[in-house]
Amino acid sequence: MDPVSLRIANRLAGSSDGAAALEVGGPGVELLVDADVVTISAAGPDMVWRIDGVSVAPNASRTITRGATVTLRPGRGAVYLYVGVHCGIDVPHVFGSSSFHVRSGVGGLAGQPLAVGDVIPVKARSSPELELDGSLVHHADDSVIRVIEGPQSEHFSPAAWETLLSTPYRISARSDRMGVRLEGSTLTHTDKGYNIVSDGIALGSIQVPGNGQPIVLGADRQTTGGYPKIAVIARADMFRFAQRPPGATVRFQSISAEQGADALRRLVGYLDRLVLRSALPVLNSERLLGLNLIDGGVWE
Repeated sequence: MDPVSLRIANRLAGSSDGAAALEVGGPGVELLVDADVVTISAAGPDMVWRIDGVSVAPNASRTITRGATVTLRPGRGAVYLYVGVHCGIDVPHVFGSSSFHVRSGVGGLAGQPLAVGDVIPVKARSSPELELDGSLVHHADDSVIRVIEGPQSEHFSPAAWETLLSTPYRISARSDRMGVRLEGSTLTHTDKGYNIVSDGIALGSIQVPGNGQPIVLGADRQTTGGYPKIAVIARADMFRFAQRPPGATVRFQSISAEQGADALRRLVGYLDRLVLRSALPVLNSERLLGLNLIDGGVWE
């Protein structure tokens, strides 16, 4: 749902951008390390993680050993965090992917959601500990989401388009990875109605069923759908939208397809310029003077 944080987590763990990782939502997760040594990372806005009860800086990687307990939860203003593992999670590829699709039960760990007591297979290896040098890009106007006019905009009155752009919508608690339901002003269809010949659905499509309440289609969206789509969230803003928690509000801003492509190029540029630094403390004269380097002495 948030490919930017996923990519950062994998880079911190010393893995490829497309390596399998864990997407953690809700109240979080507790993991027990059952390997001699492994390097893991955690990334996401305002996330919290602890190793054996000790807080760890967010957006970083750490090397841990057998018996360590890792607890992680998303930030209060976010929905997801991502756990990367050096060399990735060792699960079979299905249709070229190691992801798990909940509704179809395809992929992942034996086609089932993770449950208490499950063992997550990893190629247990260590990698240098790293931290993100700088802040995440998530918080820049995260309540203003840019949209591009949708493929069935003629199914909506001009007033509906103005309503979408001028009034706030609230993220419903009845949302998941397939669709994020929005609560707010009704979007009125024209006499064309709210049924169309089913067509392909892009990530971030905002479809509007008969009740006039929009639904944003996410990573687990259906392949085709029969409701008209008034707009599509710009790909460069979809990760920000996905991190808006239930109860939060969003406002939409109209941009052109060309502006959307330019915004995506800038996001790719941000990822290309990411700087990761060593998590080891810098050993300079100031730090040396602050350390107790002698714990005893002998005099004659």
